[in-house]
Amino acid sequence: GEETKNRVKLDSKAPPFAPFYWGVREHRGGQVGSKKVVKRIQQLIASSVPKFMDQGNSASMFDNAEFWLGANGTGARAHMDSHCISTLSVVLSGERRWRVGPVPRMPKGAGRSKDGDVFFDDGVAYTLGWKPMFEFTVRAGEAVLFPPGWIHETLNIDETCTVALTTQFDLPRPVRYWRNYYGRLRRIGDLGPCWKEMRSYGSLGALKQKLPADVSSLRAHAEQLFENRIGNFSEQERDFYDVDADGSVGKNEFVDTFVAWAATEHAINNEKATRKLKPDMRLGAPGTHSQEL
Repeated sequence: GEETKNRVKLDSKAPPFAPFYWGVREHRGGQVGSKKVVKRIQQLIASSVPKFMDQGNSASMFDNAEFWLGANGTGARAHMDSHCISTLSVVLSGERRWRVGPVPRMPKGAGRSKDGDVFFDDGVAYTLGWKPMFEFTVRAGEAVLFPPGWIHETLNIDETCTVALTTQFDLPRPVRYWRNYYGRLRRIGDLGPCWKEMRSYGSLGALKQKLPADVSSLRAHAEQLFENRIGNFSEQERDFYDVDADGSVGKNEFVDTFVAWAATEHAINNEKATRKLKPDMRLGAPGTHSQEL
């Protein structure tokens, strides 16, 4: 019908039909099935946490569980979720084609979202000329894992029905990812629910602190902060400031990162909030990415 034509008009590879969704994550509302069935799902997830992951993730994986079921040609159009933790999606039966790409660059003049705004809603990426960085097929028993903010699309390609479990997990928190893509993630409203957490790591929990405006005073402030901490950082704060990933935070890397973080926050706060962002959807050559603080 007309809706199908519209779904593929901007990208012929986009899924023409939507799949069926069973949101077990909404179990506390009591609208997803019998308590017995929900309990069984919880037990199955608890016993199936991948060995490479922290086994403490069973609770968050159950609380965020979604099942996607659909015939050939069904799938989710390109979109960005507002999850603040990473996603794991497992194909239980059938085959699923994925197309994914990172959070787009937000160059000078691209703007920043208003609080509460969602920009990359269902299908919006196609209107901006989105091209995926990766395209691959996930078969039964296989999975895909990606961090918050990645634009993604699915298409069920098995001749029969494809069933997949998609969920999110708490551990580890994607703190180094926040740091490396900070300039993008702090400007796109889809990640708005994560902004407070992101800022808390950079500010060492002092979200309301007033920082010096000039660089020399800011560096002196950062040096004093480092001395006051005496090496006492939370696990997440350490991950944010341990740029060389040697397991500890040195004075120089702390001061440099704090100054860069504060400058980024200052620039973001001075930008005019808008609903019409202008992200750079182009993909850079492999290996050209650098830290964005």
